Amino acid sequence: MYLHKRQNDIRTKILENLSGEPEYEEVAYWRKDYLIHEWFCDRFEFLENCEEIELDKYDLLDLIEFLKEEKNREEDIEKLNKIIEDTDWDNEKISYYAWW
Repeated sequence: MYLHKRQNDIRTKILENLSGEPEYEEVAYWRKDYLIHEWFCDRFEFLENCEEIELDKYDLLDLIEFLKEEKNREEDIEKLNKIIEDTDWDNEKISYYAWW
């Protein structure tokens, strides 16, 4: 399960592809974290395997609130807060992708 960051601007995407740069940046990875995947499945009703779901800042904030109720999730909460802080929400987007 991954969170990816991409540019919104199509011209930037094309230039990155032409220069050989990856289309997206992996900003988070969870290996078979059923709790987080279940949260995404509950939030996005028709989530399919290998489907990319675009998220906004408020989706990540809701996920943080959910994780605060669980034990031993401080590292995930810090990671998500950093993603929110480091993302230029006007020019970048975050998406969730799971492969089961």
